[in-house]
Amino acid sequence: CLNGLTCFFENIEVDEDTNLVLNYDEANYGLDCIGFANSSINTLPSNLFNKYRGVNSVYASKIGLTKLPSDTFQNASHMLGKLSI
Repeated sequence: CLNGLTCFFENIEVDEDTNLVLNYDEANYGLDCIGFANSSINTLPSNLFNKYRGVNSVYASKIGLTKLPSDTFQNASHMLGKLSI
């Protein structure tokens, strides 16, 4: 997340029964990277790559990720070659 426009979410808590959905108008801002840090999020937002198709990088650090549903990267084929977990 060093180059381009970045949006970071820090210090948020989402319980495991809540589906985190991002509502940010990417079309107007051209996000390149979305980051999550120092939070309690058991799974990445369900609409991450459906709504933010221009995102080339996702950063996650100390978020307590416990699930990664099979459709998480459904619309992120442009990123899969660069995936580093």
